Amino acid sequence: MLIGATAQIVDLNGVAKVSHIKDKLIEMAHLKETIRSSSLALASAYEGREMKSDVQMIESIQANVCKQNVTRIPYEIARLVQDLTGGLLVTMSPELELEHSDVGPLIHKFLFGNDGADIDRIKVLRLTKNITLGLNAVGYLTEPMHGAGSPQAQRIQIARGMDLNTKRIYAHKIARVTET
Repeated sequence: MLIGATAQIVDLNGVAKVSHIKDKLIEMAHLKETIRSSSLALASAYEGREMKSDVQMIESIQANVCKQNVTRIPYEIARLVQDLTGGLLVTMSPELELEHSDVGPLIHKFLFGNDGADIDRIKVLRLTKNITLGLNAVGYLTEPMHGAGSPQAQRIQIARGMDLNTKRIYAHKIARVTET
């Protein structure tokens, strides 16, 4: 929905066909699919192991890398939304000012876009502002940041399981380095 709202704004701004704009929308879709696919979460369960207690233990590194993605990707998508929607996201006038006899015509003049969609632009901008900066930013940004434990705790778990010595041995074997 946020990607769709952003696409609507760039269309209303008349820049939807500009290559770097399309590229940023593609990046948003890529990031969204990365987080939605949950392939790391599924892999961490699949590659887990059964403990003596019959409890299934997930593969910790994959689970924590998945959590790291969840703490980062919404912020990157929000950054792209704010980049693509422009400064109007935070400087736009309230809809009621469109009806003001003195200010209304000026707002219409400066918000005029494709097909004169000034009111639609305001509505869609309000939606994107609410999700990335407003009341709903708590659910979209803050909850993913802390909902699965702190990002630093995830990084500690990744460090515990990354087994650098084994990776060095693989590199030495492939490079034919003699062990010292």
